[in-house]
Amino acid sequence: MFQVPCIVTKVTTMRDKSLRLQIDTQELNAEEKALVFSLHEKFGYMAFKELPINPEDVNVPEYVPEFKDDKTPSKRLRAVIYKIWEQENSQMKFDDYYKSKMEMIIEHYKSKLE
Repeated sequence: MFQVPCIVTKVTTMRDKSLRLQIDTQELNAEEKALVFSLHEKFGYMAFKELPINPEDVNVPEYVPEFKDDKTPSKRLRAVIYKIWEQENSQMKFDDYYKSKMEMIIEHYKSKLE
């Protein structure tokens, strides 16, 4: 379990009725920063308490990955598009290539809407 002093600075309601939390930390050392960056786009659980948290204060359920190999379908699609970009030896930057391919996919499915 990772613990760092922080403050909830913003709460936003999302279209799907979920919430987005913005949490600002105090200054972190290099090891703590590396740990936070390693958690980027990882699914997990968050506990918030106005005092330091003791491990026995938290009941964390066992993690069951939602997707095979822990990759979401969108991450898998991005990886496939990247491989195609490599094979085509495209002169286009990958981000631009990815956006153009995603736009093609979006337009394909939009055309099926009534």
